[in-house]
Amino acid sequence: MTEAPRDANPVHVTSDPAESVTRGFLFADLRGYTEYAERLGGEAAAQLLGRYRDLVRIQVARFRGAEIKTEGDSFYVVFPAVSAAVRAALAILERAAAENAATTPADPIRVGIGVHAGETVETSEGYVGTAVNIAARLCAQAAAGEVLVSDTVRALTSNVVRAHFVAVGRRQLKGISEPVSVFAVRVPSGTSEALLAPRRRDRRALALGAVAATAGLGIIAVVGLAGLVARPDPGSSPASGTAVSGPPVGSAPTGGSVAPDQSPATSSGLLSAERDLLELIPADVAQHCRPAPDDAAPRAATTFRCDLPIGSGADTVWWDAFLSRNDMTLTFEQIADARRLPEADCATSQVTRGVGAWELGRTFSGDLLCYADGDAVWVVWTYRDQRLLSRAVRDDGDWETLQAWWRDISPLLRSP
Repeated sequence: MTEAPRDANPVHVTSDPAESVTRGFLFADLRGYTEYAERLGGEAAAQLLGRYRDLVRIQVARFRGAEIKTEGDSFYVVFPAVSAAVRAALAILERAAAENAATTPADPIRVGIGVHAGETVETSEGYVGTAVNIAARLCAQAAAGEVLVSDTVRALTSNVVRAHFVAVGRRQLKGISEPVSVFAVRVPSGTSEALLAPRRRDRRALALGAVAATAGLGIIAVVGLAGLVARPDPGSSPASGTAVSGPPVGSAPTGGSVAPDQSPATSSGLLSAERDLLELIPADVAQHCRPAPDDAAPRAATTFRCDLPIGSGADTVWWDAFLSRNDMTLTFEQIADARRLPEADCATSQVTRGVGAWELGRTFSGDLLCYADGDAVWVVWTYRDQRLLSRAVRDDGDWETLQAWWRDISPLLRSP
């Protein structure tokens, strides 16, 4: 069980209290682990614990969290944004549900999660403050398969994370003087992980930015031009699990504001897995890319989003890296199944809807699909040996131009 970190003696403070910032704190516990170990023995318990830890750590990295402490079956994680903590929590439950569906009923990964947000002070021994304690106490009260958050988290994220926040009452948490309003974060069953992704802006917003630059708003408007589009995750489908949900693949409504962190990525400041992926992306595209964990396809460990300049063959392309070929294949099949695509060769210009395979001599091979969604056209393809999946969209429905772009870009993947 999770114990709240002790903060009675906040010594060795490394930053002034005035410099404290609001962060998201997540605690996760594996429910029933002690009973499981007693019933099936240490070896089985160690295997279950390893699966659980791998699952959680992939999602923590995906949403750019920092693992502060792991003890037994308990995780203590801090996120730079509160919404990232909630999204990570939902993703952990989604992956646990998928793992449970693929294993025997006797080996379930049953996770309870608590999330809170607040200002804390960072010390040499970690973050200190009531916010951390409340997150730990919420985790202790969460049932298996449940995410409990405070009213603070709900207020900060209800308009950002597209999920339901269901009030479960005011609770007196151990060690906390005032009762806390608690909410369970839930999503409709049978829907997709696109719910966690930001809403997209229409491509017309880019044109408006260009006009503004021409009219004298100048160089500043031009610098960020390629990074203004925010799209949903086209790699999700209604089959992705029970913990996340959203609109049909690639069909989120337009609107929203420009995020301040959508500048192209450089190698500095990236996680090692992000640097490895960026080095594979074709050079002409890589200069327009940034890490985008919120846009990740299901099961992806690392994702980059590349908003291309006006006049490119595609408007936006995502690159998803996977830890295993099986995860990549399952995700691709999930996209195809959600669209009920017939077998067809998307490399043929007459085909605008279908799923099949592609091959470039002995260099690259993988799966390929294409479809239209409203005015937008999509192409999704994999690199089998590199465990990469790529997703590209063009908003105006010009399939021939998008297909020609795909033919040009797909062979340009750089060597690992």
